[in-house]
Amino acid sequence: MIVLNYLRTKIAPYILAVGLFASLVSGCKETRKELSDLLHEDARVMSMEHHSSWIQLMPMQVGEVTTMMTIVHPERNEIKFEGKVNFELNNKQIYGRFNKDDSADVSYREEYELTFEDLDKDGVKEQTGKVLMDYKFVDALPKR
Repeated sequence: MIVLNYLRTKIAPYILAVGLFASLVSGCKETRKELSDLLHEDARVMSMEHHSSWIQLMPMQVGEVTTMMTIVHPERNEIKFEGKVNFELNNKQIYGRFNKDDSADVSYREEYELTFEDLDKDGVKEQTGKVLMDYKFVDALPKR
């Protein structure tokens, strides 16, 4: 009971103040995500690594009892494309399409964060910012 009273009287006001401040700051601005049209670029397969799945047994001590814990390591098919935009992914289907040093047509989308604010206080929020946040890999096809 003493702990609950302490939390209520000492910590709760700070939590409420931080929450109020965050809601005021975020209330002024609105953010949205936007994806670009599908983009293509030429790239080269720089590295490829295949790791088969495997199981590892690890002893675990619980009090005076020793038991074995099983850790399953999944199969990995890692491929790295280098071009104007670099991509590293773990994808069995795409891995099977390529050999090291192959040329590829990589398709992707750019992800932007748009910021909107009501600058002239007319109730309509205008776009005030656009920032490139990430590249979203879509597909890769061999170039012949």
